[in-house]
Amino acid sequence: SPGVFLDSRFSPDLLRAEGLGEELPCESFVIEITEGEPMESMDRFRHQREAFRRQGIQVALDDFGGGFNGLSTFRNMQPEWLKLDMDLVRGVDQDLPGQEIVRSIRRLTATLDISLVAEGVETHEELRALAAVGIRYVQGYLLQTPQPVPTGLGNEAQSMVRDLLSWSHAQTGAEEYAYSAVRPACAIEPETVRGVDLDAMFRHDPELDHVVLARQQRPLGLISRNRYYRFASGPFGFPLLQRRWVDATADLQALILHGKTDLATAAAMAMGRRSECLYDPVIVVDDDGLLVGTMTIKSLLGRSTELRVNNAMSANPLTRLPGNTVIERWLDECLCQQAFTIVYADLDQFKAYNDTYGFAMGDRMIELVAELLVGCSRQIPGNVRVGHIGGDDFVLVTDGPIPEANLEAICAEFDQRRMALFGEGHREIGGYHVADRQGRREFCQLVTLSLAVIPESAFPNSRPHRARLAAVAASLKKRLKEEATRSGRSSFMLERRVYRG
Repeated sequence: SPGVFLDSRFSPDLLRAEGLGEELPCESFVIEITEGEPMESMDRFRHQREAFRRQGIQVALDDFGGGFNGLSTFRNMQPEWLKLDMDLVRGVDQDLPGQEIVRSIRRLTATLDISLVAEGVETHEELRALAAVGIRYVQGYLLQTPQPVPTGLGNEAQSMVRDLLSWSHAQTGAEEYAYSAVRPACAIEPETVRGVDLDAMFRHDPELDHVVLARQQRPLGLISRNRYYRFASGPFGFPLLQRRWVDATADLQALILHGKTDLATAAAMAMGRRSECLYDPVIVVDDDGLLVGTMTIKSLLGRSTELRVNNAMSANPLTRLPGNTVIERWLDECLCQQAFTIVYADLDQFKAYNDTYGFAMGDRMIELVAELLVGCSRQIPGNVRVGHIGGDDFVLVTDGPIPEANLEAICAEFDQRRMALFGEGHREIGGYHVADRQGRREFCQLVTLSLAVIPESAFPNSRPHRARLAAVAASLKKRLKEEATRSGRSSFMLERRVYRG
């Protein structure tokens, strides 16, 4: 509590007297300031704060956004860690304004080089929504209940995180996983290599930049060349280190990533580390947590930048969604899977809207569809990817079925949000008059959204070419447009016919 932290008897020396710091270095500890009472003196706090900072001990502000821990406390404390109050996290997947608040806080903390933690995560949907707005650290019963000592994630939680990584990869449109940038790494077992041996290894092989400390191929930490010789510096450092196991020099907080982390995310995580290890290699593991290899920052950033440029060249300039090149790759990938669903989405009566309201408003209508599809895709089970084919045509690609409730929600939300893009008079009568090709005036209904849904059950014995999918979608959209003309509402149609050839 703030009262305990400001007590003159509370100091780094007290922590050491209590035995803290004997097994782990001071930088492994974080003091969490709770929100149960106000901070009496910010001047005293800053003085105390600096005393701990000089010892390498970090500070976290707990329950930000609740209790007494607001923006004023945050501004004066300047903590290394900020923990979001669970009231901001609970139900965030259903709370669009809440998502924007969390996204804004993430941007703020990223600018100030502060690590952000979301507390109280209890559902898969909350976890996915937090990942979508860029949150890296979470805690909550969904992952692990409180334990007397830290333990690794259980098998179910690990599987959930792997699924989340695959989903994140799909959302970024990235072409490659971390696996593609991995190089073999030199691994050593604990208590097998002394300082003099590692020194000989580094001197014998100038290209050897680091070794991974691993027990039975499970990574524990990283010893870089620079880190080792930093420990060995000084008048007595090297003589003492020669006879000791090098385990004590390993960075036990080294960044370890699953091989299915996409390169864009891997690069962001690597560059988000503390400054002293910013350019250390990244350790990569497989599904079983076993060492695959390491990635150097040069190879990671080089390949990530190249992919971003390629994706940017393919992306639609208006919506920034992946374009045809990436979409074609998505379709080829999903057609090789046992389960998939492809949704072709486009706007009905869009040309008439453009002619009536102008291209600027037409762009706003297209941006609305893009925003809506991306937002609703977060509520759909599985790995859902959204691309912009061009004009008013979009596609959703997923590796499983899409519940009809989700499709109905997309249609209903579009019909509600489109109204802001029409004049009051047109909203009242449900449309407007436009001139046809012969110059005759005819009534045109408000723009609707049509979703042509093609599941894998439509092709039980073969995997169709992309052109065949487009032809099937075209036949569905023709019937959807007829339905929209009758009802004036957005709708979806699921392909239930079976194609044998």
